[in-house]
This record gives sequence, structure tokens and C-alpha cells, in this order.
Amino acid sequence: MIRKVLTILSIPVLFTVATLASAGSSSYCDGLPNSVGTGAVMQWNGPFHPSLGSLSVAGCPASSFGMVVYSLGDQDIPFGDGRLCVGPPAWIICRTRCTPQGTALIDIRKEGDAEDLDWLFYHFDIPWYFQFLYRDPAGPGGTGFNLSNALEVTFQ
Repeated sequence: MIRKVLTILSIPVLFTVATLASAGSSSYCDGLPNSVGTGAVMQWNGPFHPSLGSLSVAGCPASSFGMVVYSLGDQDIPFGDGRLCVGPPAWIICRTRCTPQGTALIDIRKEGDAEDLDWLFYHFDIPWYFQFLYRDPAGPGGTGFNLSNALEVTFQ
């Protein structure tokens, strides 16, 4: 927010101008170790528009099933063998299977549910929070699942 003073007929008038958030992404809430290493890492790839960019995940167990969850808020609480970092309410944008190398590339425009995509397309300039929840039956905590780091993404 920017505050400006405008003088009208020699009377100062204070008004506020809303500024748009800049597009970008930042990682927060690191993922915890899993059965194959230091944990899964998610990142945003490409332009900061839901129909032009994608999410990628690396460091998951081979061929593990997972899902991208997202929210308008963040948190940091223990969950499974990791930390749940997207706040309530959280929604599932898509489900996918990792490659035998433990990676996944998620094109949310093609793989996302239509209703969820509508939310992203029409709510620009506010931060969205994304995280990848995946199966890890041999994980260190024995819960059978873990989570990647989380991303805060602002679209423009």
C-alpha cells in the first residue's frame, strides 16, 4: 500500500493506493527425510500464470502415488512423516504418480480439476500455497506418507 497526499483547494487529502503483489514463488517449510533421502522438493517452473507454468517434484520414492494440495493460507504442523504446511481449508488440485526416478512434473492446466483451476485463474495477485503429499510405505516414521517442502506462489 502506498499513501499519498493530494492537495485539493488548499486542503490536504490523504488517500491510499493499493499496489499489486509481484508475481513469483518462494519455498518455505522444508520437507523432512523420506525412505530414499533428504526428502521431496517441489518448485514452480515457467511463467507465473496457472495455464503457462507447472510444478515439479523430485526426491520421492520410485513410482510413488501423490497429490498436489493447495490453499490460501499456510501453517506448519506435524503430519505423517513430514509437516503439513498448507493451511485449512486445503484442496487437492490433482493426483499423479511419480516416475521410477522419483520425480513428477505437474501441468496444472492439463491435470488440475476444472473447478480448482477456476479459483487460480480468477484470484491473481494473492499468494497461493502448494505442497505435494506422497506415499512412502518404507518411510522413517512408519506412517506410510510424507510431504514435500511447500511453495508460496503469486500469479500475474
